[in-house]
Amino acid sequence: SSVATLSPEVWQSGRKYLQLDSTLAHIYSTVLGVDSKTSRFGVHCELAALTQHQMAQKAALCFRAHIFGSSHGLMKQLYQLVLQSRFSNKFILNPIRDYERLAREASMTNVVERLPAKTLSSWFISRQRHQEMMDICR
Repeated sequence: SSVATLSPEVWQSGRKYLQLDSTLAHIYSTVLGVDSKTSRFGVHCELAALTQHQMAQKAALCFRAHIFGSSHGLMKQLYQLVLQSRFSNKFILNPIRDYERLAREASMTNVVERLPAKTLSSWFISRQRHQEMMDICR
């Protein structure tokens, strides 16, 4: 099965859903047995859990690598057509543009194999979490 069917959150990678993150943080706090007002970042770190947005970014990077690593030329052509289309406006977003921006940020524009994509996307998310921790500690 494809990443797209296993990971529906891949389609929302460009936006953060704070209500979903709040709900997950409440569940994680309950698991840890701490007050629900405990720092969301601290709870995620304690459980080594990713936020919903980080999971979506990781899935998007792996999905993109899957498309470009596929032996089916049609998938790559469709991806390129959607990337070049101009249907985006403030109501309709083009998620492919988010994938490309994310791939550039993660230095993964040339990654097309599954294992390197998983490894590099994990490293990218880990680096983001580290930077977020550093920003909180300042």
